[in-house]
Amino acid sequence: MEEVANLLYSNIYLQALAVLTPIISFVLWIYSKAKNKTHADGLVIESKDEFLWFQKEVIAKKRTLLSALAHSLNFDLLEASHFRKPSPSFPLLMHSDWLPTKPISLDKIDIETIEYQSPKVFPPNSLLPLKDKETTYPTFHDAIYELMKPRIFKSNPQYRIMGFQPNSDRYTIQISREADEYFSKIDFGKPMEYELAKSVISNKERFKNHFTIKDYVKWSSNNYRKKAVKALAKTPHSFHDIVVLGGISTLTLIYNEEEKDFRFLMHERSTKQGYASGIKHVIPAGDYQPLNKSDRFEMDLPLWHNIMREMAEELANKPEYEEKEGKRIDYQSTEPFKSYSNAPTNGDLKIYFAGFGLDPLSLQGEILTIMVVREHTFHALFGKEPLEKNEEGFLISSDGKWGLPFTEKEVTNMQNMAVLAAGHTLLSVAIQQKPFLLSEMASSK
Repeated sequence: MEEVANLLYSNIYLQALAVLTPIISFVLWIYSKAKNKTHADGLVIESKDEFLWFQKEVIAKKRTLLSALAHSLNFDLLEASHFRKPSPSFPLLMHSDWLPTKPISLDKIDIETIEYQSPKVFPPNSLLPLKDKETTYPTFHDAIYELMKPRIFKSNPQYRIMGFQPNSDRYTIQISREADEYFSKIDFGKPMEYELAKSVISNKERFKNHFTIKDYVKWSSNNYRKKAVKALAKTPHSFHDIVVLGGISTLTLIYNEEEKDFRFLMHERSTKQGYASGIKHVIPAGDYQPLNKSDRFEMDLPLWHNIMREMAEELANKPEYEEKEGKRIDYQSTEPFKSYSNAPTNGDLKIYFAGFGLDPLSLQGEILTIMVVREHTFHALFGKEPLEKNEEGFLISSDGKWGLPFTEKEVTNMQNMAVLAAGHTLLSVAIQQKPFLLSEMASSK
């Protein structure tokens, strides 16, 4: 030991090594920590960037193609349950008896409240992006809110559709007595979209200006969808095992007396929307919801109440009507709802139920309606000059008039764009039923 000490004392290099060794070890330890932290931070950034890219570049811009792929995939398990075969004209997922032979009056749609049933199919946490190096976002709507920063994003109360039951020439929409909320539509619907989008684009093709989507999909990479579709196939008229929230999509047809023809309205949703951003759709359209969870829950069940509120917001460009508990709208005496309610009494405005379906991409419910209104009445309600934009996006018009000519050519041109499946299906139904709708306006003159 004494010899070793003398050697160290006499050798300056060994002395330096003895001093520097713990310092070097400490520096290497710090570097390793920093490297690991940098790697972890990189994974978080990559996860968030990937999530945003898929939402904006794939799901928004390629929604029509993704919907067609989803519809084909869904049908693999639904064919034996009497669902309609996927077709370009009817991209909405529909059971064979969810579409009436012709549009019918809203009076033939019954709304029934039933007991709440807990769902059995939930999206996996693996689809959630990383929030930090240790955790993912708790829910899909949390990720949407923080990363996409939508302009309007509130979890209003919403009706959960528990079933859709055909009964001769009538239909019954079953609603849970317990209110749900809009964020459930995000948390159960958008993960299914995200799962499919990720399954049809390989890693090497991501984050490029140009990418291709495979023309096939596999169930092995769409397990969440598979569970939901299997549950739907088992009970196609009851949605107890899955969460289906509803939207009401209304195609507006403006009738010109001189031309004896319609113009139709379409809407391009802003890219700042949290759901279906950048997509074209019919107008007015919105979520099927009460104004609050308690005293208005059952009083707002009529579809016409929801349609009128969306008319006020999207066509009259009024702020979203929010009602506090204990305060109620009298739709018969409060403007603009009084004017909307009076319009059907003289036949100048008619509302028809045109069918029910599920969005093939998200499996969320879509109640389809058609509103036909005489031009002079429409101008009295919403003005002669066409509205260019509202809080949720831009209205599509031409020739200085509201909307577009309702011709097969214009409808086909619109359907070739990125249109929500519900809107696409409504256009197909309405153009097929155009002679019936024209006769209805002529007979009520």
